[in-house]
Order: sequence, then structure tokens, then C-alpha cells
Amino acid sequence: MTKPTAPSVEELTGKEVAPATTQPSADSKMNMKLLFVYGTLKRGHALHPWIEGQQFVGVAEVKDACLIDAGAYPIMVTPCQGASVVGELYIVDSDVFKAVSDMETRAGYRTALISAKVLSGEHIPGITGNSVGAYSYVFPALAGPSMWENITDPDTPKNYIGIVSPAKD
Repeated sequence: MTKPTAPSVEELTGKEVAPATTQPSADSKMNMKLLFVYGTLKRGHALHPWIEGQQFVGVAEVKDACLIDAGAYPIMVTPCQGASVVGELYIVDSDVFKAVSDMETRAGYRTALISAKVLSGEHIPGITGNSVGAYSYVFPALAGPSMWENITDPDTPKNYIGIVSPAKD
């Protein structure tokens, strides 16, 4: 299995894309990244201000991944056979990417290159339905996904699609 590679902004849009409300350095604008977020970094959630003003691409899905309920935030684990995680895809400048990555690394996550299928692309014509390589934050293996089960409780918050919790003995 080959690892996905993140396409450049130019490959996606045919032009350089700058964040809407920030003025990144010239170097930062040259090194834009695709970032898949699935929890507290999504719109309307506590950590979204870290990426606010960056270019929203659309809603995307990561196959063979699942979310673990860690209380105040979810943890994405891969691989998780047969499950998927729906989140948001952004084009972020390298200054924002570095700041968010530093924050997530301090929290125990690692930066990973994942493949995400764009379910609805709002700002890039023709991107919907395509799979793209994007960066995201995953937690190091937690004793394997077979130790976890999907939550099917209808009261599970809708923003955590595919949350899982420890399997009951």
C-alpha cells in the first residue's frame, strides 16, 4: 500500500490560496498544507480559533479510522477496519500548521498523512468525490482497535461521528 501524498495548493486550485484573515510570511504562503480536522478544531468547537481564517475546503471522510471518546475531545485511531471518520478539510499556511501541530504534539497526538475523500467541496470546483492526501492528528496505537467498540447510543453528540469507547468485558 502506498502512502498518500498531499497535493499542493496549486494542484488543487490552479492558483496560490492565502488565508482569509491572516497575513502569513512569504515562506508560509509557499508551503500551504491540507489539514483534516475531526473534533475540537472543527467549526463551532473550542479549538477552531487556531485555524479560523484558513481556507475551508469542505467535508471529508477518512476510511478505516475511528474516534475514541476521551471525554472533552475525540482521538482518531488508524487503522480501524470498516469504520470511518467524517470531518473538515482546510488549506492552512505553514505558520498555522506548525502552531497547531506543536499544540497537538504536546497533547500526545502525532501528525500523520492520511487519505481523505472529499464529500462536499465548497470552494474548489471538481474536488467533490476525489480522495486527497492530507495531514491530520492521530493518537499512537492504543492496544489495537479490536479493544474498542462503536457507541450506538442515539444521545451521542452528532459532532462526534463514529465515536468509540472501551469494549466491555
